[in-house]
Amino acid sequence: MGWTSARVHTPLRSNHDPWIPAGNSGTIHCIATLKRNLSGSTQPAQSDLRRAMNPKQPPEPVDSNGFHDRGNLRSRNGSYESAIADYSKAIDMGQDFAEAHYNRGASYYEIGNYVEALADLNRAIDLDPKTARYYSQRSLVYLFTDRTDLAEADEEMCEELRNQGLDDGS
Repeated sequence: MGWTSARVHTPLRSNHDPWIPAGNSGTIHCIATLKRNLSGSTQPAQSDLRRAMNPKQPPEPVDSNGFHDRGNLRSRNGSYESAIADYSKAIDMGQDFAEAHYNRGASYYEIGNYVEALADLNRAIDLDPKTARYYSQRSLVYLFTDRTDLAEADEEMCEELRNQGLDDGS
């Protein structure tokens, strides 16, 4: 008979979801409308609210690309340790996965573990020496470890590759 509404915060799930406004900051506001049935029971409405508050989790990844993709999502949300774990699983499944090494290195950089960041970024560059952003990220690590000469060399290499149109390792 009456209507009640509650504001529920849920994580951003898809850039293609028409209910998510453009330019969203990572969370969406979902309105769960609770409707009482004729007998006055709120059971169905409470069930709808629980479903809105606890959206279905995606299935566990089964291959290196799946772990890499989930690592990217976690990294974008600032869950760097979880992202590192996913990137590590992706690397374990596909040793020559340059992009996973790069992303794990960037996550190590974000938490201040520069030794591991350099190891991963060096490996990414060894696997794919024509991707400019790998050098750019490594130059940041060099700057934070007071190795400005190496940072400058990487920035020069990055610029040279970008001038050749090799920003994405093409």
